[in-house]
Amino acid sequence: MSTTESATPPDGLRVPPVSTPQLSSRETEIVSLIVRGLSNQEIADTAYLSINSVKTYIRTAYRKMGVTRRSQAVVWAMQHGFGPASADEE
Repeated sequence: MSTTESATPPDGLRVPPVSTPQLSSRETEIVSLIVRGLSNQEIADTAYLSINSVKTYIRTAYRKMGVTRRSQAVVWAMQHGFGPASADEE
C-alpha cells in the first residue's frame, strides 16, 4: 500500500489516508480498530495477527502518537480523522 492510499476501513469506520505521516498502514488499521472499541484479542482475530503482534503495533503507534493510554489514543485518532463514517460515506 502506498502512502497515499487509504487503509481498508472496518465496517462503519472512516479511516484517513495513510498521509497521517507517522503511522504505517498496519498501525492505522490497528488504531481504527481501537477506535471501534475492539479488545486486543478481537483486533488480533480481525486482522489475522498474533496477540503479541497487535501489542507491538499498538506500542509503536502510541509512541508515534505521543500517547500512553488507550483512551488518549482514541482522542488522538478522533482529532486526526478516524471515527464513525457519516451516513453520506457509507
